[in-house]
Amino acid sequence: KFPKPETKGNIPQHIDEKDVISCVVTLGTLEDGGSTSFNDGIDLKKCGKEIYNLPFEHGRIQIGTYSEIIHKVNKWKGNRLTMNFNIKAPIVDHFEKFGDYFYKQYEDRGYPCELFIAS
Repeated sequence: KFPKPETKGNIPQHIDEKDVISCVVTLGTLEDGGSTSFNDGIDLKKCGKEIYNLPFEHGRIQIGTYSEIIHKVNKWKGNRLTMNFNIKAPIVDHFEKFGDYFYKQYEDRGYPCELFIAS
C-alpha cells in the first residue's frame, strides 16, 4: 500500500548526510510548483545561490550524490509523492569491513522473508 500523496508543502534546504548515491523518483499531478532547487553553498549556514532549478515532472528520476549539494523542493499544490532509494555510507563501510560474509548467509538460505539472524 502506497502512502497518500502530499497535496501541498515544501521540503526546506538540506543535505542528505551519509548518502553515497541516491535515486529520487517523483510521482503525481501538480497544479503548481514542486521543482527541485540546487544551491552552490558550502553548508546550510552559507547556502549560496540557486544554480539549477529542475521542474517537477511525473515519473522523473533524479540520480546523484545529494550529500554533496544543498537542495530543496519548492512549494507545491497538488498530489506529489517522492520515493528516495539510496545507499548510505555506513552500509558501504560494513561491506568494506566484513565483505559479503553476512549477506552470503542470507543468500544461501534463499532470501527468507521471516526474521533472519546471520552469525
